[in-house]
Amino acid sequence: MRKNLPDWVSGFFWLALSIFVSVKAAQSGVGKLSNPGPGFLPFCSSLVMGVFGASLIATNLFGGQGRGRILDLWRHVKWRRVIWTLASLFLYALLLPKLGYVPATFGLMLCLFWIMKRILWVREGASAFAIACLSYILFRSLMGIQLPKGLMSFFF
Repeated sequence: MRKNLPDWVSGFFWLALSIFVSVKAAQSGVGKLSNPGPGFLPFCSSLVMGVFGASLIATNLFGGQGRGRILDLWRHVKWRRVIWTLASLFLYALLLPKLGYVPATFGLMLCLFWIMKRILWVREGASAFAIACLSYILFRSLMGIQLPKGLMSFFF
């Protein structure tokens, strides 16, 4: 543990947490890929978390001295975009049952385009509308998934 103690601690924490979650998920019943049980998603998530924890430990163990720390990865993140994206997703979750899938998804896509600093509203508006309609067709018609109708209930 000669290199970076915070990376060691966080790597072992995530690895231990992934082992705990995978054991509990296995006790809940993982099921099969064709018929997943209640513990399937937590089990798969814990495997991914364990791989990340183990890779953090391995990077710290075998990595060179010239490499940066994990905290350096977050140095140039544009936090305003992250906060706006999270706020728009939260608003989307609130408005989805009231507005319906197509209008709420259209609004979300416009917000995400705006966050990414795309400003050609005609092109982004058409793209957002196409994404909302095509994803509705994919989910509702082809996959048979029930989506909130909201204001659009008179159309469907």
